[in-house]
Amino acid sequence: MIITIGRQLGCGGHYISKELSKRLNIPFYDKELLFKAAQLSGLDAELFERVDENVRGKISSGLFGFRYYFVMDGVPYYGGLSGEELFKIQSDAINYLSTQGSCLILGRCADFVLRDRHDIFNIFVCGDEADRMERIAEENKISMKEARNMMIKSDKQRAIYYDFYTSKKWGYSESYHACINTSVFGIDGTVTFLEKFIQAWDEQHKVKHGL
Repeated sequence: MIITIGRQLGCGGHYISKELSKRLNIPFYDKELLFKAAQLSGLDAELFERVDENVRGKISSGLFGFRYYFVMDGVPYYGGLSGEELFKIQSDAINYLSTQGSCLILGRCADFVLRDRHDIFNIFVCGDEADRMERIAEENKISMKEARNMMIKSDKQRAIYYDFYTSKKWGYSESYHACINTSVFGIDGTVTFLEKFIQAWDEQHKVKHGL
């Protein structure tokens, strides 16, 4: 069973993912995925921090291409990678991790990368703007105005990144198995709801595929 979660900034997506992974007793990959990608590719892990979907730069024809650094036989080399090449390396890491057993992957277009698997359940979590702004302001110790600007910028960057690489629409229900507003049940209530939802889906999936 592979669970993927996409989320708006400030809706508690990271916390929900970690709690779900604990309750379902499966590994959770977020930042860890970046380091796995770096390990598999031989590139500097710092590169993948810069590629993180939360800090995307402006769009160009190559979309998010960067200079890179790696070491070969103890000698440092510098070069360039296009956004597509970086995405391919990260996708390889996602595919590798998915072969190691059940897991939960947060963001990074994992739902698209693993789209051919039959044991994948894709979730998108969102939230009311007021709740999201309040959470962002509290977590980052900033004003509500600054929180709103951060929220808008982050959502725009995530949507651009997702839409470009997947040819689908970020946050649209057709792209996921389940979409949920965390403002309805609250963060912990959302975790409980999704836990039951996933367990019911997993049981049905096993019956359907004779597992």
